[in-house]
Amino acid sequence: MFAMRAMRWLGARFARATPGQQVLLIVLAIIVPSVVLPSIVGYLQDYRFDHMSAAEHLARARRDCGISAGEDASACTDPDDAFHELWAISKSAPQSGAASALLVSLQHQHVKLEADAAAEATDAAARAAQAKSQAFDQMGRNIRGEAHDSFTCATSTENKPIVSFDGGGSWWVDDGRCAQRLQKAKDNDAEISSYLSTTIRVDTDMDSFWLPDEERICQSYPDDKGKVSVIGCNPTGTHRDHNIPVKFWGGVERNTTSDWKCRREKDLLSDEFVCRAID
Repeated sequence: MFAMRAMRWLGARFARATPGQQVLLIVLAIIVPSVVLPSIVGYLQDYRFDHMSAAEHLARARRDCGISAGEDASACTDPDDAFHELWAISKSAPQSGAASALLVSLQHQHVKLEADAAAEATDAAARAAQAKSQAFDQMGRNIRGEAHDSFTCATSTENKPIVSFDGGGSWWVDDGRCAQRLQKAKDNDAEISSYLSTTIRVDTDMDSFWLPDEERICQSYPDDKGKVSVIGCNPTGTHRDHNIPVKFWGGVERNTTSDWKCRREKDLLSDEFVCRAID
């Protein structure tokens, strides 16, 4: 009622207002319903609740539970709202006895639900402990070679390989099989990459003193990410102070020391160092 009167007042003022005042009235028309109405509705609901009879509270409690008079409340659908209604019934009201009986029934239901939840939590913890023990036994059999289950590989938060024998349910420190699988994948990639060239900058001892088409056997060394970062070709010394682009025929994601056949390929159009994978 108040909100309707307020909106009527705003409408009457809008017709006589200046353009600036009309903008302000539009803002008020937007704000008043969103701010005032919820407060009014809440106040009316509280007023209605406080002035309900004991019979109405009891009827609403039964409605919240989804039961009729005399029915068991052991499966009450909304016990929280039912409690709220029952606590509002005075002990001097004629309905006090029925309300007390319903309260006792709801309290028994609440205790049972808590007990069931605690039992379920205990059972869940026991199942989790059993599953962990079984996973540990399975891991041990695979590590010892007594079982040959399929395994899943991943990387830990410490950036180390880890292995799982139960589809990712439990993870263990890799015993080498994941590292081997990763290396095999990189070797396969290297084999595929042998049909394509990749040019990257590396630290090397190859320099302009090489004759055109001079060829040597060199070794590559990976960085901390497994990518070729150093090429050494001289049989003695470790002085690799040149950082130059080198074209590689073969995968550069190797994560291991590898042998390459490197050549200075110089012609009228280009002068570059090219390395071809041997292993």
